[in-house]
Amino acid sequence: MLNYSHGKCSFVGYCLGNRRGGFFDKLVYFNIENCMNKFPSLAALLLMLSYGATAHAEQNYCESPWFANGKQLQVTVPTQGVDLTLTFANVQKTNAMQCSAQLHVQGQAPVSQLGLVVSAQGNLQLDVQENQSSLSGTINSPGPGGMWLQNKLNIQLNGYFLKPANRVLAGNTTLERRIKADSKGDLFLAQGMPKVGSASVDDLQVHVKSGQVGSLQTTPTSHGALQCQPISYQAQVTAGSMRNSIDKRTKQLANPKWVDLTDWYCPEAGLSLKTVVNEGKQNYTVDIKVLN
Repeated sequence: MLNYSHGKCSFVGYCLGNRRGGFFDKLVYFNIENCMNKFPSLAALLLMLSYGATAHAEQNYCESPWFANGKQLQVTVPTQGVDLTLTFANVQKTNAMQCSAQLHVQGQAPVSQLGLVVSAQGNLQLDVQENQSSLSGTINSPGPGGMWLQNKLNIQLNGYFLKPANRVLAGNTTLERRIKADSKGDLFLAQGMPKVGSASVDDLQVHVKSGQVGSLQTTPTSHGALQCQPISYQAQVTAGSMRNSIDKRTKQLANPKWVDLTDWYCPEAGLSLKTVVNEGKQNYTVDIKVLN
């Protein structure tokens, strides 16, 4: 999502460009082809930030200890080389269920097949009202040879980002969720110069099944061994399309394949510190750490 590179694809950052041959041509076309072939994997990453609400009414999301000015969360995918830091600013709280914040994003992700490390920085606006959340904004990435990439994204969720309910009880079932997202990436030869290519993901829709909350278990996390509860569920891309300005091709993203995920919610930290993603042949872990 935030210039995340999975396998041989970065989303949406390097899925764009124009036909100029040589290194540039390799960069653009290799990534477009792999993005279109591997997009279901990328959609799964959206879920790393969208841990769902449980069936309880007594949720105090906006009172979470990490939901405060200056707080920082580090999101990593160790096997993929992804490392992002989210810094909270301009936090406003109307009540325990209505709040907003600006998230400053800074980090990096590799384009493994080209031996490149892509940096990413920008600001996202997080808005929460009752059981509805949205995340929108712009992420910028300087590319090789002075190129400049700009991603604009908008994600809507009937649930919450980063955290389930404050009280997660063993045996309870989380609600089904629907995630809707749009993203557009533009490529410039240099910052401030005219656009030379673009790619977009339109009306992406992800169906997340309800999940079962397990009992507290001692679990290795980014903060060491903690008592955490597993919440297992499945997700599927049900709609959406990807377009690029190079060959004008449109790729439909709906996929019957279900992805298995398990969140580990740790009450001591106040959020889910680990998500295990199982896509069959592709398995990886997303870790979250509270830095301060």
